Amino acid sequence: MMIMLLSQAGRAFSPDLQYYRLLMEQSQKSSQSARTFYSHTRQIQNSGHPTLLGYKAMAELMMCNHVYGPFNKLGYFNRGKKMLEQAIEKDRNNAELRFMRFCIQDNVPAILNYRDELAEDKDFLIRYLKKTAVQDKALHEQIRAYLLDHKLCSSNEKQTIKNL
Repeated sequence: MMIMLLSQAGRAFSPDLQYYRLLMEQSQKSSQSARTFYSHTRQIQNSGHPTLLGYKAMAELMMCNHVYGPFNKLGYFNRGKKMLEQAIEKDRNNAELRFMRFCIQDNVPAILNYRDELAEDKDFLIRYLKKTAVQDKALHEQIRAYLLDHKLCSSNEKQTIKNL
């Protein structure tokens, strides 16, 4: 599925976000996929579209799982975290970016002190799921499945999500 985005100049371009999503998912367990994801996102400009910057950030963060040494891991983590926060600052209402941050904050070790927005992002994502006009069904389903399986969602929230 090709998803159209608008460049900052207002011209349409169509990166294959499904491909980035697949690489990101595979990067969790595969070093080769993480390196491929990282290399494919290196050319994305930090001043570019916020969603693409988010994927570049996620590629940095995924590399943490596949490099050795605490300083290497911390370097990738800090760069990825900074980029992801910049992307969200550019587009605070972007559900895909907020979902990325939610997943990272949910899974990083507490010692890294990057969990401040978990509750806020969870509430944002539940509101996103309640919207009737869904532009990206794959993203909608991915968020829905993750939240239904999430320990931070109450039984009432999970019931609401199931009914959406």
